[in-house]
Amino acid sequence: MKPLNYISFVNEQNLSECDEETKTMALIKKLSQETCPRVLLEDFPQSEFQAKFFIKNCVAPSVVFALECSKDICQERMISAMQCNGDY
Repeated sequence: MKPLNYISFVNEQNLSECDEETKTMALIKKLSQETCPRVLLEDFPQSEFQAKFFIKNCVAPSVVFALECSKDICQERMISAMQCNGDY
């Protein structure tokens, strides 16, 4: 699984001043070029518009979850979940 931080992506692509549609389309383009079929998007979506636009213009995500915990706890839980599912 490849992690992708949305905020870092926007900054690296110099999209900070662009509208939400432009940012989301750039993300979709980036994801369509990925060779790894599993990508973990961190800090996305940041609005209801982005969520709806993404699902309308891209493959619907297979899993969506929201976590409010430390990064260490999050990683620990994800590793545990992947091991239980045999995806490691």
